[in-house]
Amino acid sequence: MVTGINLLPWRSSLRLEKEHYFRRQMLVIFGVVVIVLAVWHLVLWRQINTVIKQTVYVRQQLSLLQQQSQYKNDAKQKQQKSERVTGRIITLEKQRIGLIQIFENLHRGMTANLQLTQLEIKSDGVKLFGKTDSMFGITRLIKSFSQTKYCAVPLVQKVSRQDDEYAFVVSLSC
Repeated sequence: MVTGINLLPWRSSLRLEKEHYFRRQMLVIFGVVVIVLAVWHLVLWRQINTVIKQTVYVRQQLSLLQQQSQYKNDAKQKQQKSERVTGRIITLEKQRIGLIQIFENLHRGMTANLQLTQLEIKSDGVKLFGKTDSMFGITRLIKSFSQTKYCAVPLVQKVSRQDDEYAFVVSLSC
């Protein structure tokens, strides 16, 4: 057996010292890497939080804009509906004036032998259905409507004789 004698003891102590130095360097490098990663993590975490806060803010603003847009659309629809109702009221008022004139002229043109059997009021005019004993009743009715400012000239659509009566249809287009 060979005995191991260390003839160069300073080499082993130098080697131990180098190993300790290397270990210290590795610990320092590892510590620096950990610190850099921690700082990097904090920077990214702050950026992510900032982006999340901005996203929440943008969503809130978008929600507000949508509500305002909906409010404006509702207001616009209400205004349009109000304008339609107002227009319809004006139309009905004009129609009412015309119908009053028609009924006044109808009253003037009625004779004892003239009977109205049906009256149709539509948006474009009025139709009168009736019976009379003589054609004179129809001509007098037509003459009374020719004085109306509201409607056009009356149009006799149908005259038929049934027994000893005349059935007629007169149309007044407005």
